[in-house]
Amino acid sequence: MAEASSSSAATSAPATPRVDFYQTDTAITISIFVKSASHDSLQVDIAPQSLHVKAVSSITGSEYVLRIDPLFSIVDVSTSSYKVLSTKIEVILHKAQPGVRWVSLQARSEASVVSATTPTYAQSTTAVPASRARSKWDSFDPDAEADASTASAENGEADINAFFQKLYADADEDTKRAMLKSYQESGGTTLSTDWSKVGKTKYVAQPPDGMEAKKW
Repeated sequence: MAEASSSSAATSAPATPRVDFYQTDTAITISIFVKSASHDSLQVDIAPQSLHVKAVSSITGSEYVLRIDPLFSIVDVSTSSYKVLSTKIEVILHKAQPGVRWVSLQARSEASVVSATTPTYAQSTTAVPASRARSKWDSFDPDAEADASTASAENGEADINAFFQKLYADADEDTKRAMLKSYQESGGTTLSTDWSKVGKTKYVAQPPDGMEAKKW
């Protein structure tokens, strides 16, 4: 009898509810599946880096506890909210840093939490597409002479064009001949200033993939 009494007095540990979530650029919507959660016993604590939910099903009397600490990224507590539906509790966490994609609800460690104040961005060197490079050569006019100081710093295309125009304008006759010959024979794909080499070379147009050589 003593064992039976002890067993009945024991309190079962709270269960972990089934959880699902989806996201937009600005918010994370979490579904916590507890049927007919009691409003009286429901506790939802939303902090910038954590979420704690304690709920009791009014149908079964079962208690559920969910704790996510730390969250994958920092959330805006002031705009976050929750609501109780018949089959679940829906928590809406607004991202403090919109645009960050959460790969999970919980970060692996506190150190891995994506911070809203110190965002990280991948640094990479982007190659200029061949089609864009070709367009720059097409717009280059070796006969035009312009002062490089008039090039707009806000327009990359103008800066590049002005650079080559000044290079041609300030060049000696051999350099100009080299530029014209290499540029024209190659169909705008090669530009050289060394007449000692250009004068002995026959250039062949090598257009970018998907484009045809331009005949001069």
